[in-house]
This record gives sequence, structure tokens and C-alpha cells, in this order.
Amino acid sequence: RICMQFVERCVDAIVITAAHNGDAEFISQLKKLVPVVLAVRSVAGGGHHTVIHDDVRGARLATKHLVDLTHTKLAQLPGPDNVSVFSRRSLGFRDVVAENACSDMSLPEHASEPTTGEGKRLAELLLS
Repeated sequence: RICMQFVERCVDAIVITAAHNGDAEFISQLKKLVPVVLAVRSVAGGGHHTVIHDDVRGARLATKHLVDLTHTKLAQLPGPDNVSVFSRRSLGFRDVVAENACSDMSLPEHASEPTTGEGKRLAELLLS
């Protein structure tokens, strides 16, 4: 709805920073009306102009730092799996855990939304 209000106001382009994996069709339709750039998050489907940082490498570096400090039991609190950023971070974490024969103590549950409340809920579950 908000994006369509921008189109109605004849904006030159739209930068979307809160895309979810299920938004590909909407973005494909929107970019027929106005140039669209995805920032911070990407969506499947390709063909979208996207500017993102390297979440996989960032998670790898953070996890490797813990391994270098001799930690062998590691856990993550995964964000919603419908947000590409969190999926990529989880991939980087899991790769380093596997490469270093560490124990992944993570719970299978993902946050339902990217909030501190959900992070707290998952942390309490993990520590209980």
C-alpha cells in the first residue's frame, strides 16, 4: 500500500529495506511502474537491483572468533527464516561450526519476527 502511494505521487524510484522472501512477485510488479532497489535484504527470483552486505561472511567471522577463543559448544538464535539476512547469517554460522567439529547447541525454532522480545524468548528457551 505504501509503495503504491509513492508511485501515485510520481517518485523517481523506491528503495526497499524491509523485503521478505515472499515479496518477489510484488517487487516484480512494482518495478514495472518505477525503478526499485532492494537494500539490506534480498529476495529470491532474481533480476532485482540489490545492495546488501555479506551476511554469510560476517556470521563466519563472528563464529570463527568464538572458535579461536576455544569455544566448542555454540548456539545461535535464528531470526525469521522468511528474511534473507537471517538465512544467510545462519548459513555462515553452521558452516564454521561444521568445519571446526563444534557442537551446535541451537534450538530448531526460529524467531517469528525480528524483535528483541523474540530474541529474549529464544534465549530463555535455549537456557532452560
